[in-house]
Amino acid sequence: MAITKKLFLFIFITGFSGIVAQLLFLREMLVIYYGNEFTLGIILANWLISEALGSFYLGRRIKSYNLLIIIFIFSLFFSFIILRNIKNILNLPFGQVIPLHLIFLSSFFILLPISISHGALFTNFASHLSSFLKKGISLTYFYETLGTLFGGLFFTIFLIKYLTPLKIIALIIFLNLLILFLSFKKYWQLFPFLFFYFFFLFNLKKAEVNTIKALWQNRNVIYYHNSIYGNITVLKDEEQYTLFHNGVPIIVSPLPFIQSLQDFIHLPLLLYQKINNKNLKILFISGGIGGNLNELKRYEDLEIDYLEIDPEIFKVLKKLKSPLIEKELNIKKLKIYHLDARYFLRKFNKEYDLIYLGLKEISDLTLARLFTKEFFLLLKRRLKKDGFFIFSLPGSLTYLPQELKLINKTLLNTLKKVFNYVLIIPGDEYNIFISSDNEILNNENLLATIADGLKYLKDKNDLIINENYLRLRLKENYFLFLSQSLANIKGKINTDFSPIALYYFLSYFNSHFSLFLSQFFLSLEKIRFSYLLFFLIVPFVFLLLKRDKKKGLAFLIFTTGFYSLLTSLIISFAFQIAYGYLYYQIGFLTTALMAGFALGSYFGKERKNNYLWLIIFELLLILFSLFLLFQMKIVYHLSPFYFIFFSFLAGFLGGAEFPLASELYEEEDKSKVAGTLYTGDLLGGFLSGILGSSFLIPLLGIQQSLIFLIFLKITSGLILLFSQRA
Repeated sequence: MAITKKLFLFIFITGFSGIVAQLLFLREMLVIYYGNEFTLGIILANWLISEALGSFYLGRRIKSYNLLIIIFIFSLFFSFIILRNIKNILNLPFGQVIPLHLIFLSSFFILLPISISHGALFTNFASHLSSFLKKGISLTYFYETLGTLFGGLFFTIFLIKYLTPLKIIALIIFLNLLILFLSFKKYWQLFPFLFFYFFFLFNLKKAEVNTIKALWQNRNVIYYHNSIYGNITVLKDEEQYTLFHNGVPIIVSPLPFIQSLQDFIHLPLLLYQKINNKNLKILFISGGIGGNLNELKRYEDLEIDYLEIDPEIFKVLKKLKSPLIEKELNIKKLKIYHLDARYFLRKFNKEYDLIYLGLKEISDLTLARLFTKEFFLLLKRRLKKDGFFIFSLPGSLTYLPQELKLINKTLLNTLKKVFNYVLIIPGDEYNIFISSDNEILNNENLLATIADGLKYLKDKNDLIINENYLRLRLKENYFLFLSQSLANIKGKINTDFSPIALYYFLSYFNSHFSLFLSQFFLSLEKIRFSYLLFFLIVPFVFLLLKRDKKKGLAFLIFTTGFYSLLTSLIISFAFQIAYGYLYYQIGFLTTALMAGFALGSYFGKERKNNYLWLIIFELLLILFSLFLLFQMKIVYHLSPFYFIFFSFLAGFLGGAEFPLASELYEEEDKSKVAGTLYTGDLLGGFLSGILGSSFLIPLLGIQQSLIFLIFLKITSGLILLFSQRA
């Protein structure tokens, strides 16, 4: 095999291995760190910053790619073992959320050896290929992107469904051993690595069991599985089962939290004046199994539609043989749909008396879509004229921190834009929101109305709700406290294109670990959009005065890295707004993005007038953002194919700039060119990963985020224009 063809294969495998390792470790860390958008941003940022360090520093100093591959192989295995033991290493009590500073430090040091060696491989391969071919850097970028495309697609469609994490690691190690096999001149040099690999394979099943046990701190794990939607784990403690989804407990059986369940189900139902109608129709969106559906059984002839997107959860529940769960799954008029809530409400033309939303946290952009004005309007179309919509949010009967005040007031403001009446029943852990156009919610004699509904209950066995309980639970002082707490809070409207409630929830999450971090989050809300534009003036003036061609190109690639990641996030979020969370369709968007990167890099490397084409692509990126800005106004009417096309175009325009810039970067040492530009690309992605989903989209909204990208590319384009004329 010719040396160049070998290098093409090696680079492809490196790209494939990198994306699979990244996705695998991200999923594992989300389970361990109870991930939300902010922790996800920290993990992704640590990966990218380590890749940048490897590309800029290590790749230019270690000349042997075989040595880097050996480091990558061993670090994959040992980092994974350390990751699953991290809670024991940190000596954390079971169930304790890992503080943010430990999330940052532990994820950084766990990912460092993997991503720094992987980043170094890009620079190293680019240097080797450049010694044989003129456009070695561009070709390295193209073949690595191609490997990333196939790796991401293979992981999404096949690996996550059929292989355990350690088997996926075994596959990555095998592919990288293939590189060593093809590059070692003496095959006997491969024997120590083959010995390690076969020893690993022989003990793989045992290692999987032991590391899972370590991950759950020696608890009795009776089920552990990765579905396409997340990790599912079931722990058994004597006769009690707890099902965790991505590390968060969502079902406890047979002894759930009775008081909160009964409050959430019965207080709205008892208030609903048509309770004696035996044909009530109820829609329950997530969180129904594990007690809620069992409480609904107390009423006669209810028709219940239940939405839970992950079908694997039900496969597990059926295996548990829990009496509570079996009773719930055998409810006569229960229909279960494994669909996203937005998708279901758009496609199924049904009307309901009550709609329950069982989610209690707004921890990421996917969940944020279910707490917006547009979602409430969609949901209202499926409610009967006087129907109720019910959900709960964190609350307290004694003290509400500023973050909870903002969350509750923002959702109250949003609901009032859709419904005529909103009642909040204060709780010690959660406030129950009941919204409707039914004026009964404005009834001053709330206690008597709910108490009157008790007579329609057919089953009062183990029911804690009675007239005495209601007198304590519905004290006037509680309502007065909540009203006074929210009185001076302005709040905002939570919308699809500006999900500010997510930002408030992330601030509330951070308040558990650091008062400074919480206050920092709240202070950022005061930053105006014009301030961000002012920050762009600083690099513009600095680089304009320097008139340094190399720095101008590095800055341009940095902004393109930032632009590409944020734009892909916006397109994916917009798709979920329009069509709901559809796993494979989201995978197609990512595939289209990576295919765009690959074809864009191939197109870029074939151009001759690199400077002119770079200016053209800067203009096209600006026009593309303007185009997306107008498309967002009709996002609900766009075909799914448009989103796939948008993703492809974003990748194509971003991918074409790297090879064009590498050819303009005047430097004899090609490893320095590759290291500098690739580092800039990764640093841009790093900053976008930190700021995009946690700050820019929730705080500024989609439209202002796109406007910011327009000004960002105007800045980099002008710097390119002036630096080239220096």
